[in-house]
Amino acid sequence: MRIDLDFSDDKTKVLGVLNSYTSGLGQGFDNGLTGSSEGAAETGGAFTPMTPTTTPLMPTASCWRCKPSCRRSEKISQKKAVIYFSNGISQNGVDNQSALRAATASAVKANVSIYPVDIRGLQAFPPGGEAQNASLHGQSAYNGRAVLNDLSSNASTQETLSTLASDTGGKAFFDSNDFGAVFSQVQKDSSAYYVLGFTSSNAMKDGRFRHLKVQLIARI
Repeated sequence: MRIDLDFSDDKTKVLGVLNSYTSGLGQGFDNGLTGSSEGAAETGGAFTPMTPTTTPLMPTASCWRCKPSCRRSEKISQKKAVIYFSNGISQNGVDNQSALRAATASAVKANVSIYPVDIRGLQAFPPGGEAQNASLHGQSAYNGRAVLNDLSSNASTQETLSTLASDTGGKAFFDSNDFGAVFSQVQKDSSAYYVLGFTSSNAMKDGRFRHLKVQLIARI
């Protein structure tokens, strides 16, 4: 991971870094079978995507990328927020689960709330998939199971983003083409907050849990 710009209130620098980013090329095709058999993907005329949003990020790498940002913000005592733009993260395997837990633990320790934004926006699921998906021969793409698989696949890529948000006190933004709403939400959530701290009077480091009781008293 490379930090292009550290914390700064210089809008000119921030805009300069943002404007330097360019879209790359992703891979949106799976290798299909040769010939024209039923259900085979047609990859003869490969579509070249203009944005890298066609390939879901590897979950382990994506989650681990959140840790350096959280660690760098530990020195700031106030509540922080990380706006995470993503095209979805698939979640499979023990390693990916461990990476997700490590990312959330690092964010909670640093008092950081993660606000994921699905940059795919509001999506439609036509039979056979979107433009970045290779077309299928025959009628395989026009049945209920194929449509259900498309919906399930999209939901699974959003599930990890939702977990990152809920476990760190943030909010996930899905199925919307208005990417500005996340900034308003961060401002609203950061305008007022409280932090509870505890220091044990027992100097024994025996690994035991300490019993805490937090009581709210309403005063008029």
